[in-house]
Amino acid sequence: MPASAIVHSMEETFVIRIRNGETEWVPVQLGAASGDEMEVFGNLAAGDPVVQRGTEELRPNRHVTATAATGSTPTNGL
Repeated sequence: MPASAIVHSMEETFVIRIRNGETEWVPVQLGAASGDEMEVFGNLAAGDPVVQRGTEELRPNRHVTATAATGSTPTNGL
């Protein structure tokens, strides 16, 4: 997973998965790093769409439109 997808907040470390067009914070534990990639462990499956540049500003249950090339873009302008 790209290291930019991982969010480190005061409470937890997570990635933002897109499910049914809405954001969902998924807590993860970090594994090995290789360049700009990071191994993560959590409730994720291979192929789950995740935001490529995670941020705490993208709160859970926000409607987003996913694109294959650039990750996910919120429809509300964030």
